Amino acid sequence: KEDMWVSRIPLPIRYKVTESISEDFDNMQTNGAVIDWNVYAPQWAPVDVVEFPSTSNKCLQLKDGDPYDYARAIRVVEESGRLEIRFRIYVQNAYTGMLEVDVTDRYGNRPVRLCFDDDSKLKAFNGASQIELCSYQLNQWHDIHIRAHALPSSVFSITIDGKEVLVEANAAVAVKSMERISFRTGTYRDLPKRRTPNQIPGPPLEDCDDPIPPAVFYIDDFSAKVIENK
Repeated sequence: KEDMWVSRIPLPIRYKVTESISEDFDNMQTNGAVIDWNVYAPQWAPVDVVEFPSTSNKCLQLKDGDPYDYARAIRVVEESGRLEIRFRIYVQNAYTGMLEVDVTDRYGNRPVRLCFDDDSKLKAFNGASQIELCSYQLNQWHDIHIRAHALPSSVFSITIDGKEVLVEANAAVAVKSMERISFRTGTYRDLPKRRTPNQIPGPPLEDCDDPIPPAVFYIDDFSAKVIENK
C-alpha cells in the first residue's frame, strides 16, 4: 500500500473567518503548504507557493498539464452579503487551459463567475449568459477588483487594471451571502452526485496517460473584505 492524496485542508479546521484578509504569500515556504487555503492538486496539476517574480516576492502558482483534471485553490473569507475582492493575476500560458474564478456561498453556489479563457479573453456571466469583457495579456500582471452584492440586489462589478469593464451585472444565481473565492484551472463539474446512477464502465479515456503542455497561472496580493454600509 502507498499513500495517495490530491487535497490539502488547513488545520485546525475553521468553519468561518471573522476578519478581512490580505495575503502576498511572501511569508509562506516555497513549495510548502499554502497556509489557510484549501487545495486540490492532482499529480499533473500542482498548486504551489513559488518564487515568482523573484525570490523575495512569492506568489501562488496553479499549473495544469492534466488533460482531464484541474488544479484548484479555495480561500474562505469573512461571510457577508457585500464583498470586495482584489488580486493580481499573471497568465504565463493559457493556450491549453483556462482559469475560472468563482465567488461562492457556503454551499458552493456561484453568483460571480469569471473566466480567463484560452483565447486571451476575460469573460463573465451576466445572469445566465456568458459575455466577453475584454482582452488580457499573457506574461503581464493584471489587477482585478470585484465588488459583489448578494440578495436583495444580487449584482456585481468588475474592474481590471483600473478600468471598469462590468457594472452591476446580474449574479448568475441569487444567494443570501458569500464566503469563498475559488481559483480553478478547468470547467466546473458537479457530477457524480449522490443520486447519480451507477454507470456501466466504458473504455479508458483517450490519451489519459499522457500529460499535455501545461497552462500556468500566478496569483498574488489577494485581499477580501466586507463592504461597509454607507
